[in-house]
Amino acid sequence: MGAAGRAYRWTKQQVHCFLFHSPVLQNEALFTTSWILPQPAVFAARAVVFAYCLGVLVTNLVVNIVHGAGWNWAAYFTTLTYVGIAMYFGLAAYNTAAAWMRPPADADSIPTQQEQTEAEGVVRVGGLDKDGTSVRADGTGMLLLPETPPALSAPTGDAIEEEEGEDAPDSVRIARSRTNRSSRSKRTMHSSIVYVDHEAALAGSGSGPGSAGIADQGEGEREDTTRKVLLASQWLLYESFTCFAPLVTIVYWALLYPTSDGFAAVADVWMGVSMHAVNTVLMAAEVLLLSRIPFNLMHLSVPLTFMTLYLGLVYFMVAVYGFYVYPFFEARYFGGYIAIVCLLVVNIVAIIWVALVLLHYWRDRAYPRWAAAFRMRRLEQALDPVQDPPPAHELPQSEEPEKELEMEMGPDPELDNNGLLRT
Repeated sequence: MGAAGRAYRWTKQQVHCFLFHSPVLQNEALFTTSWILPQPAVFAARAVVFAYCLGVLVTNLVVNIVHGAGWNWAAYFTTLTYVGIAMYFGLAAYNTAAAWMRPPADADSIPTQQEQTEAEGVVRVGGLDKDGTSVRADGTGMLLLPETPPALSAPTGDAIEEEEGEDAPDSVRIARSRTNRSSRSKRTMHSSIVYVDHEAALAGSGSGPGSAGIADQGEGEREDTTRKVLLASQWLLYESFTCFAPLVTIVYWALLYPTSDGFAAVADVWMGVSMHAVNTVLMAAEVLLLSRIPFNLMHLSVPLTFMTLYLGLVYFMVAVYGFYVYPFFEARYFGGYIAIVCLLVVNIVAIIWVALVLLHYWRDRAYPRWAAAFRMRRLEQALDPVQDPPPAHELPQSEEPEKELEMEMGPDPELDNNGLLRT
């Protein structure tokens, strides 16, 4: 139990650090906005893609059940990849809609610290009230509640002076008063607060000063945790199935399709192309048009973990049902060395992963420059609306240019014999 407990605590700490200390997850706009399209268009595109993927999956499942192949439908990597793509677009559409419809913070409606203290009885990080009776939350998520009531506090310096009377010299009484006042402030700071469990405080009585503020704060923390979990799930799904989609396309069209009988019906053509070609097109459109999510090189362990679990499923199907999901997993291929198959799959995944890292590196540096240049052109057009004159060959040609010039300049003035204007 000791090792299991330590592993559990370590895993919990890693998950907490990933959710609440990752700079990527602190920026929700990376998951819900695009470099090119406005946010409503991003939501609409993701929702349409999710509906399309869901329709393909339902149709494929029904066809497999009709043909008696529904029992192994979820064992195919193509199916699981398409399920993951549908899950990603559904979750991305939900996060985008939530961020789009969330009302922005209104600066006029945000109360000041004094108003918030008077209304809720809650003081944020930064110190206690003068009487030391406020409730606040520190940076660790723990609540600070009053512990010692004023009646039970240590006697003040003034009280000590009254007990000693007026016999002591003035200098001694003044020095003792200052010392006692300093120690009193320290005792007040240390004895007026105590750490208590956050959830226990939220589950306590709803009456009393500060209870509404504590409940609102706890609800806000739960909402923030839920939002971080959804964003983290979208991030991991994005990185995994952006990598798996081209893997499915490459393996199917290079190894499986040449040895198959092709597509028997129009529905088979639509499903086959959708699940083995359109999947890569959809994820490429997500990378280049709809998403700003970064690609972390250190997250390679996530798709490798998925691949390891899937290889376990493949050979579970072989051991239980004697069924090979794909022919190249059979032992007679590659001289019976199954490890070669696994190594090839891992190498293909790693190559695709590195290519995607480079693609995201280029996108995250090229798109901002293009967007800045576009905004600069729009700004210059707004500040200088005067258009350049059209070329000379596009100007209307007059049939009588000399007559028009004479009308603009007026008649020639009359001169006398000395060359002076005649009045």
